[in-house]
Amino acid sequence: MAGTGEDEHVEQRALGLISTFFNNLGGDLPERLGHGYRSLCPMKRDILCVHLSACGRTNKRADRAGCDHLMQIRVRMAFGRQYHRRAAL
Repeated sequence: MAGTGEDEHVEQRALGLISTFFNNLGGDLPERLGHGYRSLCPMKRDILCVHLSACGRTNKRADRAGCDHLMQIRVRMAFGRQYHRRAAL
């Protein structure tokens, strides 16, 4: 995990107490911040990492925000007004 000195020590102690690490950061942020599986696994081999990302983690849109209102606009643009009306019902 990212950090130095005392912060890193606290993160390592906390990691020893958990079995699952969940985040809803943008697709490319977990690895950049040191919160991805590749970063956490050396410290805790049996850690389960769950990443919720609207735009994916390994594609060309991984760096985009996945805010709810942006996703609604993208769905409407992709599928048209009819899909948006049905989804709202």
